Amino acid sequence: MKYITEADKRHIEGKYHPLDGSYDPYNRFGYNGYDYDPESGMDNEKIKEGLYALLDELDAKGEHHHVTKAKGFSFILDNTRIDVNEYDYFVGFNCWNRIMSPHRKWLKEVEQNEEMKRIKALRDLCWDTGIITMWPDFDHTTPDWDAVFKLGFPGLLARAEFYKEKHRREGTLDSEKEAVFDGVILTYQSIMRLINRFYEYSLTHGGEKSAEISACLKRLSEGAPQNTYDVLQIIYLYFMFSESVDYYQVRTLGYGLDAAIYPYMVKDIEEGRYTRDQIGTFIAHFLMQFSAIGNYWGQPFYLGGKHPDGRTKINEASHLIVEVYDELDIYNPKMQLKLDRSTPMDFRNKVLDMVRRRNGIFVFICEDGMVNALMKSGHSYEEALDAVITGCYEVKPKGANGSGCTHLNMVKPLLLILNGGKDEMTGKTLIDDVKPLAELKTYDEFYREYIRLVSHFAEIAMELEDAYDPYLTYCNPANMMTGAYEEALIKGEDAYFKGIKNGSGFLVCSFASAVDSLMAVKKLVYEGNKITLDELRDILNANWEGNEKLMMLARSLPNKYGNADPETDMTAKGLAAYICNIVNGRPNKKNGRYGTLAHSARQFIVHGEKTGATPDGRMAGYELSKNASPVPGMDKNGVTALIRSALSMDPSNFTSDFCVDVMLHPSAVEGDEGLAVLNGILDTYMNGGGFAIHFNIMNADVLRDAQKNPEKYKNLQVRVCGWNTLWNNMARSEQEAYILRAENII
Repeated sequence: MKYITEADKRHIEGKYHPLDGSYDPYNRFGYNGYDYDPESGMDNEKIKEGLYALLDELDAKGEHHHVTKAKGFSFILDNTRIDVNEYDYFVGFNCWNRIMSPHRKWLKEVEQNEEMKRIKALRDLCWDTGIITMWPDFDHTTPDWDAVFKLGFPGLLARAEFYKEKHRREGTLDSEKEAVFDGVILTYQSIMRLINRFYEYSLTHGGEKSAEISACLKRLSEGAPQNTYDVLQIIYLYFMFSESVDYYQVRTLGYGLDAAIYPYMVKDIEEGRYTRDQIGTFIAHFLMQFSAIGNYWGQPFYLGGKHPDGRTKINEASHLIVEVYDELDIYNPKMQLKLDRSTPMDFRNKVLDMVRRRNGIFVFICEDGMVNALMKSGHSYEEALDAVITGCYEVKPKGANGSGCTHLNMVKPLLLILNGGKDEMTGKTLIDDVKPLAELKTYDEFYREYIRLVSHFAEIAMELEDAYDPYLTYCNPANMMTGAYEEALIKGEDAYFKGIKNGSGFLVCSFASAVDSLMAVKKLVYEGNKITLDELRDILNANWEGNEKLMMLARSLPNKYGNADPETDMTAKGLAAYICNIVNGRPNKKNGRYGTLAHSARQFIVHGEKTGATPDGRMAGYELSKNASPVPGMDKNGVTALIRSALSMDPSNFTSDFCVDVMLHPSAVEGDEGLAVLNGILDTYMNGGGFAIHFNIMNADVLRDAQKNPEKYKNLQVRVCGWNTLWNNMARSEQEAYILRAENII
């Protein structure tokens, strides 16, 4: 390899997880990799023992949670084993296991008050029946990367100390604010101690890389990053401290990784500090950290975009990052590209070639669609253009944060109508005032009842989140994040609560399944007179048994989302506008507002397992539709028709994200003509107001063979829902859905 040796790559692959055993990608920090120097600190069992004793002691004394958590954070960093070695430019510490999760204990305390007992019981009911999946979101953060780079860890600490004293002088430092500041200061003090410990250790360890590592650590112990390597190291350190110790995901790596390193890269090359290839080596080691961690959902970062004057932000760093990523042959971290008409064609082609050769890899965020969505939320053009991509496709303006913990199953209300408000899978009552089927004499009446139930459960979903959100900072103070935002320090408030604006993402799930099911009810019951509502209920509750011909008729109806059928698309458009209208802009309880996402995460599987047979011909337990994409196998009129259906909804109504999954046969994207096809699809979608789009390039015959002979396809990747995973890591039922869709490509 040009940018990393096989020995270095192999060593980093074993840094976080043992290479000779099984690995659970959902438990992303549940393992340690290679052994760390026992002379450098405690093992994890000793840390757990000391940590939990400390937390219990502080709780017994009634210490404020910000301070308790910060002292626990400090205990871990002061005692964890560390590593600097000859294979890796990035330091290591042994505690990857997210062992400090005080919110699990403190959340149980919260749920003991009478109102929260009611809320938890309601949440459990919704969760068990698959109508709403909601959890208190302690996880999704984006720091102010500009401040991190400008100040470094010493500057962030000094700034927090300055604002604490400013509040004291001005008489605004009450006990709550003082605890917030103490939590931040203790946290960053412990970070500084660990960086100094890394530095001292590096002086006697690290092999041929030790001089470079030591110099970097010395600079970071004294101030802000000074070069490309420093910037990558501080991103990595912030990520690891936040993710594995402070228990907060970091959902992007810089405000565009290329934008973050480019000024330093130019200066480094001009001043002869590093060559382009040396910088490529640092990038390779950096990317391998996230590949080796290997969590199922992937670690996101983005590239590209444009300046307000229309110039592209694609630069030499963009090209180098893609070049290095391609050489590494990895699929995690996951990449997003802010796509615009200004994006250079050579860069587009480079990225699209990776997509077709390695299946997936990138999601394309169309800047015009993103800007339209954010401006509908009240942001200026400049704010919207400079927005940050977090998570899979979600976008937020700089200086704001967002969580995504509320998922509404859009097809479930339809089944509740048929079953008188009872869940068809568990028999539990979810709503007791559903209109009798005999009263729903027309499709209009049926649809109005469906919309009423959608509204009802949307309100419940937001009620659940609103009940938990005021306790987020009590259960898991965001000490690192608070220190990274000056606005939070000015207020003396926790950044994850009211210190900055924190939006709430409302994920609209199983959308196409709901549309197709509504159309099936309309065509089979009200227009075709094939069956009555009572008969449909009984057939679905029997999982279509004995009615296979009717099931096939339901599946073969032409009124399917994704085929540019005018009537179906109007239904989709109206339903999308309705759910967006009742959610978007609703104030939440953490200084922000709700915004809708046409995004399912893994709920298309989870909800599917808890949802009975549906009128569109789907059987009970099977996965539902995901994102703004069609039901698997139902988009039979080609990709142009699919895009027309998606664009008919006006993607910008979904103010946080809207993604379409496209599947193409490998033969359609071969050679120069294939690149032209992919560019044409992107242009059609982008010019029509599309938001996010990604691709699976698949051959059904190859997928069938991969099922039979998995050992031949160890590196076969699949684009799932904003991330890639290996084909062999997927359940057979998930594989079948991809095969079904691949078989229907035209």
